[in-house]
Amino acid sequence: MSRTKQIVLIIAAVIITGCLLYIPQMNGIGLYRDAWNYFYNLTVRGPEMLIKAFQADRPADGYLIAGLYGIFGTNISAYKIYCLCCRILSSVFLALTLLVVWPKAPKMAAAAGILAVAFPGFLQQVDVITYIPHQTAMLCFMLSLWLTAFGCAPRWRKWAVLFFFLSMLFSFANVMLMEYYVGMEIYRLGVIYLMNRDRTGKEKTGVFFRSVLLYIPFVLPVAGFVIWRAFFFHATRSGTDFMTEIITPFLAHPRHELADLGVRMLKNIWKHFAGPWTLPASALLNGLDMKAFLKTFVPAVIILAAGILFLFLLDRKKTKEDGSEPGCKFSQWFWFGLISGSVSILPLVISGRDINFTSSLDRFAWPGMFGAILFLTGLIGLLRNRIARGALMCSVMLLSFLVQWQNQTNYADIWKTTQDYWQQLIWRAPSLQMGTTIVTAGGLLTEEDYEIFSPASMIYYPATTDWAPVSAEVLSENTVRDIRLGEKVYRNVREIYTEKDYQQLLAISKPDANACLRVINGENPVYSLRDYSKIPSIGSYSKTEQILLDSETTAGYPFFLPKEQEHGWCYYFEKMELALQRNDPQSAAALADEALERNLQAGDSVELIPVIEAYAKTGRMDDARNALDKLLSNDYMTLMADKYFQTGLDSESYDALFAPQEELPDEAE
Repeated sequence: MSRTKQIVLIIAAVIITGCLLYIPQMNGIGLYRDAWNYFYNLTVRGPEMLIKAFQADRPADGYLIAGLYGIFGTNISAYKIYCLCCRILSSVFLALTLLVVWPKAPKMAAAAGILAVAFPGFLQQVDVITYIPHQTAMLCFMLSLWLTAFGCAPRWRKWAVLFFFLSMLFSFANVMLMEYYVGMEIYRLGVIYLMNRDRTGKEKTGVFFRSVLLYIPFVLPVAGFVIWRAFFFHATRSGTDFMTEIITPFLAHPRHELADLGVRMLKNIWKHFAGPWTLPASALLNGLDMKAFLKTFVPAVIILAAGILFLFLLDRKKTKEDGSEPGCKFSQWFWFGLISGSVSILPLVISGRDINFTSSLDRFAWPGMFGAILFLTGLIGLLRNRIARGALMCSVMLLSFLVQWQNQTNYADIWKTTQDYWQQLIWRAPSLQMGTTIVTAGGLLTEEDYEIFSPASMIYYPATTDWAPVSAEVLSENTVRDIRLGEKVYRNVREIYTEKDYQQLLAISKPDANACLRVINGENPVYSLRDYSKIPSIGSYSKTEQILLDSETTAGYPFFLPKEQEHGWCYYFEKMELALQRNDPQSAAALADEALERNLQAGDSVELIPVIEAYAKTGRMDDARNALDKLLSNDYMTLMADKYFQTGLDSESYDALFAPQEELPDEAE
């Protein structure tokens, strides 16, 4: 097979695999984590504020994201396509680099490219806005590495200066976007060394030193960046100030810092090479029932079949007796991957970052992706039995596809729940008092307060640019303490100023995806058996008067929400709660009638309380008692209902609701 056909097949294998893996679920992916404060700055305060926000750690990132916003605006799909292109092209250039270094191993180069596009050690393909700099930096480096390999190839030596110059430019862009990606430069040194070796595998005298000399020009832009970053740039964000967080502690306690570094390096090396292929799969696949597993397994098998087809088309030449590809020395892949992968994560460990395959911390495995794949592929290639090697490689690919597919499914569910949360809050609270502090449990997968106050402020006060008019906090022990003390807490995150005034608290509970959002009324709180345990600790401090009943300023539908979702049970529940807050039981009862006529069912029995209250306050005691019978499903809800209605109803209505009913006489008697 000609070299051109091999290159085309390798590129097609990676592109088609990536498209099959990520495009089908792309519509269900939305905004997560830092994307909220990025878009708050971009849409409310202007791109220049996002650029200013990134001056604290990575200035180039602010210019990149603001520039893309100038092109894409609020079109989330455009950012998804951009990041997918970055991922696919990064994997393509990885595979092509391997093909340049080992020209007689096209099949293994293609396999490595497929593993790169599905690398299960980095699951943030779904969080497209937050990880634009990471994806762009990886593309810059892989393109730079391919240009370096091309410049070292004998056939293209006359163009070496041009290739090396372009390579240095992309290398500089890489470290400007993500400073801790500087460790990936070890891959370049390894590629230069391997390209200068004799094709027979025999070492030439001084080849290592010549490789180092050839690498020196590439060091200059990176070294310039490191010197600027370490000694002139003052980062104010934790974990990004090289001088105060790394150099100063080391000079103060060198032995302790070295010992700690050694121990952490060993732990991270182990997690880096073994973790991507074990921990994400264990976390994402273990809890699936058979139906959910089949929904992930079937598309993963289809993607695997496509990948195998391309590998089969590339396998059109003779192989050695042991089944290995001619000219492919898997021991080189193994050792190159082990050494380079270990060194690539060294800057991370030095800066105090550890690889953890939880939440978004798997991003620290991303810089060592190339080394991890080379290590694994080389290890599999050392097997002498061709069938066993092929079966193991297919198993690894299938596992990677399963993890990425299920991860996208989970994030699609999170996005659907997130949109549902904000839609229900708009129904329940058409307007919020400026300065309201939201504390919520359930309904949102949040790690930081800005994941709540950014969308809330965009919904209720999109024209206020000086500060976030609606504040928020994630519910924790510290939050409970601050609420009880009535504290005011001030915070500035990415140049977004917010004041958390816990005397203007609005406590919200949404126990799970099936339950409706409930605003806790501090004057007469009622809780569900499914509520987060800390909600009762703060419920009495929640003030429903933060919801403005007659205001000209009303909630809008920003770009991340559809105009209005379908009116299911939760719509009627929220509107009943709002009507009762307005002291309009007639409207609440009418809403209850309409919901029952549509045979809509409450997702949580506590959601029947406004139905009962509306019927009781309008004198429809039979209807109220029918709903009460459904509510009193357990002792806890019996206690909650009794306590709530003692305060919520007048004594006559309460007695009529809870009085035992006389048994009808038996007609037969």
